[in-house]
Amino acid sequence: MPTIIKLENVHNRPKVCLAIGNFDGVHLGHQVLLQRIRDRASSIKHQAWVLTFEPHPQILFKGSSYKLLQTYEQKYESILARNLDGIFVANFNSKFREQSPQDFLTYLNKVLDLQAIQVGYDFRFGKAGAGNAQLMKNFFQKYNISVEITHRQQKEGITYSSKNLRQAINTGDTKYYFKTAGRFFSIRGQVIAGSQRGRTIGFPTANINPPENQVRLIPGVYAIKCFYKGKTLGGLANLGEAPTFNEHKHQLEAYFHNFKGDLYGEVLDIQFIQQIREVKQFNSVDQLRSQIQNDIAWFEQHIMPQIEGMDCTVETEGV
Repeated sequence: MPTIIKLENVHNRPKVCLAIGNFDGVHLGHQVLLQRIRDRASSIKHQAWVLTFEPHPQILFKGSSYKLLQTYEQKYESILARNLDGIFVANFNSKFREQSPQDFLTYLNKVLDLQAIQVGYDFRFGKAGAGNAQLMKNFFQKYNISVEITHRQQKEGITYSSKNLRQAINTGDTKYYFKTAGRFFSIRGQVIAGSQRGRTIGFPTANINPPENQVRLIPGVYAIKCFYKGKTLGGLANLGEAPTFNEHKHQLEAYFHNFKGDLYGEVLDIQFIQQIREVKQFNSVDQLRSQIQNDIAWFEQHIMPQIEGMDCTVETEGV
């Protein structure tokens, strides 16, 4: 069976233990839920799978104004990194949205031979969100299928939720994002040709257009890291406009400290460690160059020692 499969293409009613949810951001609360279904599946010697939805249900209600914490590709990678066997993706279209809660659960029970189910306390499903975790638990009791509800997860006053992740992005609090998600906020994209001005002032940058369907981290200059060909690259990124050069397009320009090489065409995951300062407009290129030198000096002192020698895995646990 493929690792990721559309629910509509499932045949032969496979036996699975199933975690169900949107998993936007795959934060630490989600990870507790995923670990629980993994443990339950192992105890009864079955596979642990996830059911999630594409597009995110809120997109059908709010349109393109609703943005994701991770692209779908990033989300699936984060889920599979928790040692799950695979992902079923349900096509959340207008027809799917209009199902009653009972119709959705009946369909699920018909398509999959469910051995155990794990769901979050706040999961809603069915038309107008009429179904909840308790309804699901009651429904599957008659089939002797155990539905376990994962309750709100928090630690040291931090509640793990997608809502809190969005708030962190809106305020540029990448440290809080990390504490809630267990990973840094990242933007993935292909390096494209830019204006080449970074190279002319001594700081060549990799230019990336952020995905249109992903939430926007507030503009600023950030300390970043990136895994590339088995190495951890550290550096600085200007996210947003480039007012000194009268450019007002939202873009990502990443400078990797002490790196020499050609990154054009490469797909990079830029992870945002900490905001250093706001985007500024300078009166001259010399002023900009001087500020970048100061930013790099700060980065060398406060960030670089932490990331040197880091393991090159996407699902890292720290700086």
